[in-house]
Amino acid sequence: MQVNGATSAASNSHAAYSRLTAARAQLVSDQIPTAANAKVISADRAAVTNAEAEVVRIEAEVARAEASKAGENADFLRSGRFMDVYA
Repeated sequence: MQVNGATSAASNSHAAYSRLTAARAQLVSDQIPTAANAKVISADRAAVTNAEAEVVRIEAEVARAEASKAGENADFLRSGRFMDVYA
């Protein structure tokens, strides 16, 4: 069985976006004047930055996987090692 790398990266992407959304929501809620604390806000900003970096890393991984698959498909089509079957 062949496992598609883009599939696992895509599912990781959904989780990363979820963590990014949660980190941004936490930052917004902690900036309410009654809850404002410099250390908490700094930690929230760091969490948002880390989540954004993770999303960028996963998107790059997905793009590399898709480019690799496109290259493999192009190589296969140029190879002539296939037969079109029409029913």
